Amino acid sequence: MIIEHNKKIYETLLSLGLNDKQALIYLAALINGGSTITDLARIAQIERTGIYKYLEEMQRKGLLKISRKGQRTTYLAADPNKLKEILKEKEDLLDQTLPKMESMFSQNSGKSLVSFYHGKEGLINLYNEMADIEEQMSASETIYIFARVHHAFEVFPDYFLRLFERRAKMEAQTKSIFPISEKPTAKELKSTDPYIKGQYAYHVKDRKYIPDKYIFEGFGTVVIARDFVSMVDYKTLFGSITENKNLANTWRMFFQFIWDHLK
Repeated sequence: MIIEHNKKIYETLLSLGLNDKQALIYLAALINGGSTITDLARIAQIERTGIYKYLEEMQRKGLLKISRKGQRTTYLAADPNKLKEILKEKEDLLDQTLPKMESMFSQNSGKSLVSFYHGKEGLINLYNEMADIEEQMSASETIYIFARVHHAFEVFPDYFLRLFERRAKMEAQTKSIFPISEKPTAKELKSTDPYIKGQYAYHVKDRKYIPDKYIFEGFGTVVIARDFVSMVDYKTLFGSITENKNLANTWRMFFQFIWDHLK
């Protein structure tokens, strides 16, 4: 049987979405070159009367070509690279529908996805993952941040310069609440020193400041982006990212309440 000597090719054709009969017909056409319907039916071991519908389907997919000479009609296998086009079409279709499916899964699964990060390398991975999420956000979306930037710069001075350069190019809006002690002076606002510009988060255009009496020694950083909430404790070098729509909305509610009551 044709499959015995071409099992790997046959299985590959099935994995690309061809059914059993289509895979057998393509294999037969590939092996035999230009073949009549009778030849294809014999090699693929399919009844001649039932092969027509499969031939039509494969022509629509672009997997078979027809050659006519007089009254003789032969079928030829399309270039195998056509299979790559079929795979690419499937990947493109998945890319188009995946965000919607992920959104539905997140909203309806009732489960939270939580990742934990430890140490300096772990926190850098956390910020990189959040930056990847933030870069996907549009200009109509907002990133919300509670932070002590000076504290972050003490731990990651070089990394945060690069991160803030990256964030400055993002389309999403940014709202940040910082301690009042981190409010830049007139002189610092005019500075061109990249470290000072980074330390005072110059890339953040919409910011407010909370009195230091509300800032405790162990004050961490919280970032809310879409359905993701990241939390970082620089004292213990521990962080987490939680994907949960309800929790993200709750954090946004607290943020907005505080924001509305700050000058």
